Amino acid sequence: IDWSFKITLFIVKDAIAITGVVIDENISSRYTALYDESITVKMHEEMFETLLKNSRPLVEIHSMEEKEQFLSKIYEMGQRQENSYLYADIPLFTTMSEDLLIEILHENNIEENIIEKCLLYHKQINQNFHSNITRITNRHIYTLVRLENLSQADKVFYNDLSLITGSDIFISNKSFKKHLQLLIERLEGNENFEIALISGDRNPNNLWFKENSIITAWAFVHMPYALTVSEPTLVNAFYYYYESIWNSIPRVNRRKEWVKIQLLKLI
Repeated sequence: IDWSFKITLFIVKDAIAITGVVIDENISSRYTALYDESITVKMHEEMFETLLKNSRPLVEIHSMEEKEQFLSKIYEMGQRQENSYLYADIPLFTTMSEDLLIEILHENNIEENIIEKCLLYHKQINQNFHSNITRITNRHIYTLVRLENLSQADKVFYNDLSLITGSDIFISNKSFKKHLQLLIERLEGNENFEIALISGDRNPNNLWFKENSIITAWAFVHMPYALTVSEPTLVNAFYYYYESIWNSIPRVNRRKEWVKIQLLKLI
């Protein structure tokens, strides 16, 4: 809540209430009071409950049952012309072609109504990408050794598709390499789309940041939920942290020609 003054409440239910109020930034304008009278304590408890009802969680958890709301939120944020970062173990399914996506969903015996929803979301996200990419920077960070290991596996687990469909989605080695080829084509066709391939250990989670809008996180292993954060201070802190990570990556590891060569080696 945006008030002209700052207030702090510390309450022990049915016992005491401590309040702190800052009128302006001068230390002489800060006031603290302690109350133990029952009616006054009750009044502050009700004040706290009112503030709580008008607040939203710092971190929102989205289960598979809430995926429609989650996808709508991601699509809405994706429309904004803001730079973004992705740190992931595999490319997002939205960087596939529609034909490859349909093929994979059929191979995993996904129902037609769910396939239609996946295709609609795929179309919406790609419309956002193509309408914004000439104005903003879209950067992906992958761990090279992870991609190397996956390129040798018989099947690859796609957690983003699993979250959306509600079923474990595995794709063949052939389909995974098709996806890498499509990623190369996207890299070649869009000047502001960039990829960095890094060495070392990977984070336990996939992370997507929109510069002033949102943080999204989901696990590498199958977990039936994703997290989002929209609080501006936290979003900007994470965004600029990853921007510093990007700038610390050796230039060769994010040079397009070198990245394409490494991805072609995996195919």
